[in-house]
Amino acid sequence: MLGRLVLLISVLTVMPAAAQAPMVSDISERRIGIDSGFKGKELLLFGSISEPGDVVIVVKGPSEALTVRRKSRVAGVWVNTDAVTFNDIPGFYAVFANRPLKEIANERVLKRHEIGIANLKVESSSTAHANEGFDAAIRRLRSENGLYQEHLNGVSIRNGQLYRTNIDFPANVPVGQYVTQVYLFQDGRVVAAETSPILIDKTGIERAIFTFAHQWPLFYGIFAVLIAGFTGWGAAQIFRKS
Repeated sequence: MLGRLVLLISVLTVMPAAAQAPMVSDISERRIGIDSGFKGKELLLFGSISEPGDVVIVVKGPSEALTVRRKSRVAGVWVNTDAVTFNDIPGFYAVFANRPLKEIANERVLKRHEIGIANLKVESSSTAHANEGFDAAIRRLRSENGLYQEHLNGVSIRNGQLYRTNIDFPANVPVGQYVTQVYLFQDGRVVAAETSPILIDKTGIERAIFTFAHQWPLFYGIFAVLIAGFTGWGAAQIFRKS
């Protein structure tokens, strides 16, 4: 709490600059380390606005390719019958606003800036398949896993100037580069925007294993097979003696 109080006080110290800039923002941490005991992380994003308006915050990243499969019952057995591969799908997406998005801007503006889970661009090589519900399945499953979030009353604004929100990263958050985008809306249009990076990375022995597996995948595979074989042989010897 003391650290957050200091961060909020620092906003007050930059208020003269905020009088000239439409909006200023900052975040409590820009790097999150993941180790074996990682159970999630909460960051504080805060700032100030020089004129009354609505504040919308989007946190997104990292992008990845994702294949979605549909199971159908064939001859009494459930099998994969269709598969669609989507490109550049955010592994994490969260949006925060001081009130419902439909009260801040129209759908056209929200779609242009990809604000809201429903407005997130989910594209594949087959538009026909995407319209059959594969894209909706991505949004639904990742929302259930806490990786896609909407907090439409998640930004608090005090005295019409100071705003803040808490960003909750779950334990299953993917590693990689993230981007926070802060928008200031007035009369349904964006009048100011700021972008800040966040890095989520592995630390300690987890980082060493992750780097080894990605930079030398062949040797990592051989090492994993040897470890598995040695473990199996050791277990067999223990049970044989008992």
